[in-house]
Amino acid sequence: MEIRDPSSGLYNEDLAPARQRNWGAFSIFNVWTSDVHSLWGYYLAASLFLLCGSFINFLLAIGLSSLVIFALMNLIGFAGEKTGVPYPVLARASFGVWGANLAALVRAVVACFWYGAQTAAASGAVVALLIRSDSMMAFHKGTHFLGHSGLEVICYAIIWALQLLIIQKGMETVRKFQD
Repeated sequence: MEIRDPSSGLYNEDLAPARQRNWGAFSIFNVWTSDVHSLWGYYLAASLFLLCGSFINFLLAIGLSSLVIFALMNLIGFAGEKTGVPYPVLARASFGVWGANLAALVRAVVACFWYGAQTAAASGAVVALLIRSDSMMAFHKGTHFLGHSGLEVICYAIIWALQLLIIQKGMETVRKFQD
């Protein structure tokens, strides 16, 4: 499909229908598992284990929440997968051309907060691994910056930069990294 003389306010390459589809069942499964098996998911699982009482209740809560995530992801992605049209373009059908911008801004704000939360959780995991070394533990306890240990700040900056590097290369790179 060729678009002739598109308005720059309404069209760019990211909003164009997909010319080639590289996301198969394995890639979609990996997106689902990354949503279910994130560090924040493990924090939730630990809290559910404490709140649910029995192990069976815990398994039911985790299993049902995983299925809800799976169902919602499929529901949101169904039309886009069938047509090759990205969500922001499909949102225009519900919200109008300019109303879809509001939905996009809300998603962008949530994405910024989620990026920071995931970066903090991942860097915390790296710090937990590194402080097993006596020299790293001494650095962790002895160096502080903006209310955090120097090791925490360095790990956060490294994880942040690595994630940004992957994201800047585009969704195809994200898919390959997840796969």
